[in-house]
Amino acid sequence: MNNNEKNNINDFCPYLLMWGIRQQRCNHCNAMVASTTMSSASAEAVSDTIFPKVVEMDADKMVQCDRRMLGDLESASLLAQSRNAVRAISDFSLPSDLTPEVVMQKSKLVNAINTGQKPQLVEELVRSVSSVCHEAGQRVCEQFDLAGSKAPSKVDEAINDLVDGLDGMDHVKSKDSGALTCFEKRTDQLKSLSRLKNEMKDTTFRRLKNQLLQKAQNEYLDVLNQLTDSYFQQFWKKECDMVRDRFEKYRQNSRAFASKVRQCSDQCSRNYQTAKERLTILKSGNQVILSEASKDEFMAALRANRKVSGQAELIEDLRGELEQRLRQLAEKRGMGRRNAQRMSFRALVLGLPVNDIVDAFTDLILENISDACSFYESCQAYGLERLVTELSQRSHITSWFNGRDNPRFGITPFEFYMVRMPKATNPKEIQIKELLESFFRKAGFHNILNNSQARSISVLRIYAGWPIGIEGGNTVLHKAYKDTALNHLPHLIGILPDTDAGKHSPALLKL
Repeated sequence: MNNNEKNNINDFCPYLLMWGIRQQRCNHCNAMVASTTMSSASAEAVSDTIFPKVVEMDADKMVQCDRRMLGDLESASLLAQSRNAVRAISDFSLPSDLTPEVVMQKSKLVNAINTGQKPQLVEELVRSVSSVCHEAGQRVCEQFDLAGSKAPSKVDEAINDLVDGLDGMDHVKSKDSGALTCFEKRTDQLKSLSRLKNEMKDTTFRRLKNQLLQKAQNEYLDVLNQLTDSYFQQFWKKECDMVRDRFEKYRQNSRAFASKVRQCSDQCSRNYQTAKERLTILKSGNQVILSEASKDEFMAALRANRKVSGQAELIEDLRGELEQRLRQLAEKRGMGRRNAQRMSFRALVLGLPVNDIVDAFTDLILENISDACSFYESCQAYGLERLVTELSQRSHITSWFNGRDNPRFGITPFEFYMVRMPKATNPKEIQIKELLESFFRKAGFHNILNNSQARSISVLRIYAGWPIGIEGGNTVLHKAYKDTALNHLPHLIGILPDTDAGKHSPALLKL
């Protein structure tokens, strides 16, 4: 409608208001739906109460996570293991029947290493030392992770003590003992002795040779020890730093995890408050509010449904179920099936959005308390005949535009009524549902749809085929509108900006 048309109408009838009409054609439709609803406040209260306990799950657990686990990194023990590993390398090992020729070979080998002529052998030596240190560090980390999986917050408390223990461990100080010089001198003495063999008695020669070989063997082992010690110090320190970093990362991870748990707990609390506020809002609309079980009844239903005796067992049981659901969510979020199945519970919580975690937990709670929250038993507690009467009244058109829906205008209104009901889940609910259906039929509702997906009863009325119009001279229509008794959404909602839920339009009443 353009401005000129608006002005013409205002000149003709200044108190005429029309909506939903295009070129005066009778094409307007009025639909009203009334339904039942059950507040989820008690269920949300259960989630709000036990969510932190289920996620943290270690409040009452003890954990063995003290300095004794650092024993695998004790430097003197690891140094001895490293020395044995180096001596076991075939090129470094000594035969049981040591000869001067073998000593001279080992002397050449040591000199070749010192001059950089045996890089592959040095690499093998380095691998032997580093693997001893690395395996020790891995054992400490595995013990730490095992303790962390049992009671994460308790491990957090022990981290400072473990770091202090690492800082206080004795360091092995490598020093030049002169072993290489002594070994080289002993090699020269064996060479000289070989040249003097013919000038000595045979017994004297053998006695001196054995003495020199024994000293050469000890000095050669000292050379290997000194060579090992020079590498051990750096690899042992590297592993200690790695373990320390692991502790620090765990501490940072714990802070992030605790923050995420607080965010989820806050969301649970907001959901609880929203559920309570929603109940207040719904009471002013086209909703019939059914009563629900109390928080204590829900908790009892949870324990009965999970077949657990106490709260500690319930929390552990729910934790396992929640973890599986979060893994499925992680996979759907694109984290990959294999990765999602291997991630720790902490990593799952940190990697998923707050709403996903809270929704998964709330769904878990609701599914496990359904037996204590029978929809049809709630209908029966409300009163079946009372429920049908209220749903019927609330589905009526709020205002009746009498005088505009009759043959005088050539209009034949179309009416359609439908009731949708959820599926009954047990014999008792089936009996209640059949009785409820009979009350609906008695009230004139014969189109009853049974929907297995529905969680409420809804009544739909459609009244179509007339133009909506209010003029100032139609006092009967005004009075009918003003005196509408039912407090629910009028069919004019949204047509005028001040038609709030359950209220008449003040602007319309002033006409």
